[in-house]
Amino acid sequence: MGVVRKEHRCEVGRRGLTTDDGLSHGRFQQWLDSRYAPRSGRPAGVAVTATGTWHTGSPTDHRGSVTMRTRVAMGDVTHTYELDETNLGPVLDGAAEFIAWSVLRALHR
Repeated sequence: MGVVRKEHRCEVGRRGLTTDDGLSHGRFQQWLDSRYAPRSGRPAGVAVTATGTWHTGSPTDHRGSVTMRTRVAMGDVTHTYELDETNLGPVLDGAAEFIAWSVLRALHR
């Protein structure tokens, strides 16, 4: 994944984050857990739901396209994002990056 600035890591860590990731099949949470997010038992302040629809393909073959969607909820405020991408390579890694972008964008709106 690309560079995530220190203040973004601190913001996500301070707020807490829960994910419902049907898009990157857990790669986003693995990346986040291994690098930046401390585990804690407190409720998360940010919840992200990620889904995808593959058109003429699937996550494992490289044909067609995928529509990626995220919903980032912070208290009473919810932000939604959508990206259509050609399925030409490792879409799951790109999906994890899209989820990270969505969370960071929502934090700074």
